[in-house]
Amino acid sequence: MKIIDGYTGQPHWTSQQTANFHMATIAAGNCVLPYGNMFAYDVVDNNTITIRDGMLLLQGRRVCIDYGEVDTCAIDNGVQGAQRSDLIVCRYQKDNVSHVESTSLVVVKGTNGQGDPVINDATDICGGAGAHDFALYRIRLDGISIVGVDTLFERWRSGPTETEAFLLAHPVGSLYETTREDESASSKMAAKYGGAWEVFGAGRVTVGVYDADADYNEPAKTGGAKTSSTPSGGSSTSGSTTLTAAQMPRHLHSITSSAGFFHTSGNGYNHSNAGSTVVNFGGTATMPTNTGYDKANAATGHTHSTPSHTHSAQSVVQPYITVYRYIRTE
Repeated sequence: MKIIDGYTGQPHWTSQQTANFHMATIAAGNCVLPYGNMFAYDVVDNNTITIRDGMLLLQGRRVCIDYGEVDTCAIDNGVQGAQRSDLIVCRYQKDNVSHVESTSLVVVKGTNGQGDPVINDATDICGGAGAHDFALYRIRLDGISIVGVDTLFERWRSGPTETEAFLLAHPVGSLYETTREDESASSKMAAKYGGAWEVFGAGRVTVGVYDADADYNEPAKTGGAKTSSTPSGGSSTSGSTTLTAAQMPRHLHSITSSAGFFHTSGNGYNHSNAGSTVVNFGGTATMPTNTGYDKANAATGHTHSTPSHTHSAQSVVQPYITVYRYIRTE
């Protein structure tokens, strides 16, 4: 083991140690750094392309065109009726005797109709290679004209892109809610962020998983209804739950009797006149004050029959606000 960033009394720091540090802290491969114009190109004519200032890493080695300067690349003439691809590369070279390292912009000429030319882009400088090419641009010629320039390098960044960060924050199985119209469909979500998305729980609220309750003891279980209806003559609407008699709240019914009808109360009195008797279910009978009573014919127990009627469903919807909600599936 030996110190790098420290005084030892003799030269000891090498370019490879610096390159190793850059590969460990910035990027292990080749990339263009966010400096200057980042090697932006200008097509001057069909034989000339200029490259503006910038800085790159080539297997850990920093290479630059100084700020405000440009390098010029000469493009050989094309041939009428033929298509050709040339490559502009940053070429690294190391002299095997002096061990002097250098870089330069080089145009590698392609062959008509043969695609990209072969370059030295798979060599390992750290392993002892004396040459390496970092492709920056593809120049496409059709006949004698430059018809296109393709960028081949990657720009270095200190962290993930906005899209990558979004997907990192929403792994497969995660939910996402939004009110944005540009995210109003699963296809829009996929186009904007990548991955695959499905609408989740349309028209439903979410409830936390609760192991002690069989209704809520695992994810994605469904249940419940928007309305409730009463039994015996009520008609349940779609998405409703019917209440049992035991679940109905305490309430009053009016019973109308005809003349001569005997109503036997649980307190031992007979109600013999026509009129209304209000019965409080779950409570006691309330007898009208304008009628006579006959205790002699009283009985200790009795029953009531009441006419059925139409029951309307009741809304049990809690206050809500709507959103677009998705689950990421891949």
